[in-house]
Amino acid sequence: MNRRDALLALLALGAAPRIAYAQSRGKVWRIGFLWGSSKVSAEDSGAARAFVEGMRDAGYREQADYMVESRYAGGRYSELDAIAQETVRGNYDVIVTTGAAATQAVQKATATTPVVFAIVNDATGFVKSLAHPGGNLTGLTRNTVDISPKHLEFLRIVAPNLKRVGLLVNPGNPSHASVRNAVETAGRAIGVDVVELDARNLEDIQRAFGRASELRIEAVIVPVDQLFIGYKREIATLALKGRLPTMYSTPDDVIEGGLMSYGPVYSEFFRQAARYVDRIFKGMKPADLPVEQPTKYELVVNLKSAEALGLKIPPSVLARADQVIR
Repeated sequence: MNRRDALLALLALGAAPRIAYAQSRGKVWRIGFLWGSSKVSAEDSGAARAFVEGMRDAGYREQADYMVESRYAGGRYSELDAIAQETVRGNYDVIVTTGAAATQAVQKATATTPVVFAIVNDATGFVKSLAHPGGNLTGLTRNTVDISPKHLEFLRIVAPNLKRVGLLVNPGNPSHASVRNAVETAGRAIGVDVVELDARNLEDIQRAFGRASELRIEAVIVPVDQLFIGYKREIATLALKGRLPTMYSTPDDVIEGGLMSYGPVYSEFFRQAARYVDRIFKGMKPADLPVEQPTKYELVVNLKSAEALGLKIPPSVLARADQVIR
């Protein structure tokens, strides 16, 4: 090879896409994915697709460089321990979880396999600290506790006379206790009573909305939960039927008929989770990978639902909205 050919070869190597790194390794990495939600919810939300895109951005080709085996709890938290144990027995290079309940189940099942929680409402209890996780778990936290007061704030803007709000809570979700505390604290500060509505299944959800009038509830906050994600259409329908304004954390719920949502971009969590997986594949330990929190939030408003509820969304809210469904 002459000097010119050698120089061209070196330039070609330097310009080669990152995917060449994945190809050169030879190993096909195995990822176990434990979804607290159903397969349909994972696909409809774009979360599964976002993770694949994140892996591709990091230089990995699905099936050629890595493979994913997914298990879905479908919001059935009572089955998570068994599903988590089955997942751990798969001897994966890394396990990715969604939701606090699924993460907690895997945490109980293994102290050695690297675990990346793609999204939890609150990372407290999973790591020693956000900056220094210190164990075999790390990932991304939604910071729901911090945005809960904003949910009340937006509801109060569109319904100025609001005095009593229902908070849909799944007792099986370990992060909902902190969400409840945050909403109750925010409610006391502005003179709004918060009524807890427990729901472990669809029948409980229907019962909770059926009692709203009896409990004098004027609006409902629906925090993120894998069960609630699976029944987002039913929840939106029940709320509209009961003429109850609703506040969520994810746009998908508003697309289904909810009134408003405010929270971080859901798909971004899964794209970033792939970056954590990449670092672990390259030899880094979860204990040394800080837990990340969202930096971008979006407000989504459904004007169709507002009209059905007899509400007028103030211009100040519409001006702040990242997306308006008409």
